[in-house]
Amino acid sequence: MEQGLSKKEQSHIHLSNSTKTMKPMPEILIEINMVRAVERDAIPFLTTRNNVVLTDATIPAECIRSVIEDRKYLHQAPLDYICVFDFEATCCDDDSLKYNEIIEFPVVIIDVKNKKIKAEFDTFVKPEIDPILHPFTT
Repeated sequence: MEQGLSKKEQSHIHLSNSTKTMKPMPEILIEINMVRAVERDAIPFLTTRNNVVLTDATIPAECIRSVIEDRKYLHQAPLDYICVFDFEATCCDDDSLKYNEIIEFPVVIIDVKNKKIKAEFDTFVKPEIDPILHPFTT
């Protein structure tokens, strides 16, 4: 996996956009991060009329998301980013609320490799079922 996936003596690397159409299922399944391959590494892909995806370029190891053999992961690439959600909801110290409703929707995107926060988002949402917050909700 260190060198990526190359066509070797073949004219193209043959890919599928779905495991549902593969009969029989392959012994080894290699999942490609297509967004990274196309946008970051500018790898050209062509889809044929019968939905076979082709490329004549080498797919770098960084674009290989996972390798699965007999339903066991042989390789799984680390994540580039993690989205952390921390929903806040209505609450009370008794049984007066029938439902908890989201009142705050914060998200932080963490760049895993650089161990830094890449982006933050936070918004408040007005509850619809019980729009008056209980004093216990802080």
